[in-house]
Amino acid sequence: MSETSAILIIVGLCVSTAVICHWLIRRYTIASVCSAVIADLLLQIANYIENGYRDPFIQIALITGGGIALCIALLVGIPFVARRKKRVEHMA
Repeated sequence: MSETSAILIIVGLCVSTAVICHWLIRRYTIASVCSAVIADLLLQIANYIENGYRDPFIQIALITGGGIALCIALLVGIPFVARRKKRVEHMA
């Protein structure tokens, strides 16, 4: 697998996990952290399936992948917060 396709798969997985979590969970922080944890675990499972063995540096991979997934989840959650805020202001 080329590096470009791997990066697209990682970003796509993080974005889709973030969208689902922010759609289901109303609290911004909880949805972001939950999304980061789920995406990070899914990435490690995909890595295991692809390589056939566990990453020897899994602790570093979990911290790095979790940080990147959290940043993506925080960015994806901004429109959800704005939409919910707008809806509450409209109803008042």
